[in-house]
Amino acid sequence: MQLVQNELDVQKKTLVCTLLVINVHLRDVIGELLGQAVDTVTNFEWIKQLRFYMDAELLEVAIRQTGYSFCYSYEYLGNGQRLVMTPLTDKVYLTMTCALRLHFGCSISGPAGTGKTETVKDFAKSIGIQCLVFNC
Repeated sequence: MQLVQNELDVQKKTLVCTLLVINVHLRDVIGELLGQAVDTVTNFEWIKQLRFYMDAELLEVAIRQTGYSFCYSYEYLGNGQRLVMTPLTDKVYLTMTCALRLHFGCSISGPAGTGKTETVKDFAKSIGIQCLVFNC
């Protein structure tokens, strides 16, 4: 509490805002899981979440979602702001994970100014891979 009441430089303020956005989203997801009485790791409501596991033997971070597992890529993309995560953001993440699983790219369509490009870049930042966005 005291941290956010003090004057912060730009990088620290961005970091604190990012952590707040992520933690609020996690609180909402956990509330939904509890509300739906998810009690097994095989429940789809749990499996569809983007989850991070530390593999102690390989000393790697594994990212799992819907039966697909891949290694965190450790691509540093800077300390930028994160988007507010909504249920639609989670669905887009799920779609992009499935595309990666099949070695495809992603082409999100929709009205201008709705955050499609930022969602793709935010997903890339979440899993630590370089993201190239082409506007054709």
